[in-house]
Amino acid sequence: MWIPSSKCPITNIACRTHHRYTESASSTYKANGTSFAIQYGTGSVSGFLSEDVVGIGGLNVKGQTFGEALQEPGLTFVVAKFDGLLGLAFESISVDSAIPLWYNILSQKLVSSPIFSFWLSQDPTASVGGELTLGGVDSSKYTGSFSYAPLTNETYWEFNFQDFTVGGTSQGWCKSSGGNCDAILDSGTSLIAGPSTFIDALNKKLGATIENGEGIFNCDKISSLPNVAFVINGNTFQLTPTDYVLKVSSGGATDCLSGFGGFNFPGKPLFILGDVFIAAYTSVFDFAGQRVGWAKSVQ
Repeated sequence: MWIPSSKCPITNIACRTHHRYTESASSTYKANGTSFAIQYGTGSVSGFLSEDVVGIGGLNVKGQTFGEALQEPGLTFVVAKFDGLLGLAFESISVDSAIPLWYNILSQKLVSSPIFSFWLSQDPTASVGGELTLGGVDSSKYTGSFSYAPLTNETYWEFNFQDFTVGGTSQGWCKSSGGNCDAILDSGTSLIAGPSTFIDALNKKLGATIENGEGIFNCDKISSLPNVAFVINGNTFQLTPTDYVLKVSSGGATDCLSGFGGFNFPGKPLFILGDVFIAAYTSVFDFAGQRVGWAKSVQ
């Protein structure tokens, strides 16, 4: 977890245009001072660690270590509507071995069940854009029952899927790796991401024009696009064109962008089921059961 620091230099535009943490305004602040640095797929951040009580959803998490960001180079965090980031993955990949907030929530027994879940709106004009439920699932945000996949690593929320289909036809993505593809469920990724060779081919197959690595559709032809699906642990998760085409309006014009984006994860081929997937399927992260699960979202 990190947020911009009041100590950031004036040259840090991202910091100066967002809310900042001021340690002198907090009676529960504790100094740490260890430096930290994180490189993301887009953008990076660096600064130092501090400790304080973190309030979230009515819970007060004591002794939480977090980063005070001094540097946020690039445009990513300048234009971002959010101030900082709060990681919900596993302690094994925590920078500087800082104990993640979710671990402290559990150790301090602030929730009755060791799960959290996300619901995201598909309506960009909605007054409520999404909902994170700590310790449970909001039953009004999904229909049917949850289907689960076991985790394959305690790093990111990583699991396997067995197939990817377009219009019911397998694309053979997972055959070369023993019938399984590696994927992670990640609310911090906007699109459904995967190796560029696969994703570029998919967008072209769907009829998108590729510009600067981004798929762009003719908005008049959206209704004729096929469904695409992930087959995960024997369950098929269908995405309709309404699910995977993003309509972005600006200056009176509307662009229809593909919800599939190319991203070459360092080390191994990896797919990321980001917000496009989570908006279609309310997602649960089961810490004790070491699994992730999905049920059809109620919009």
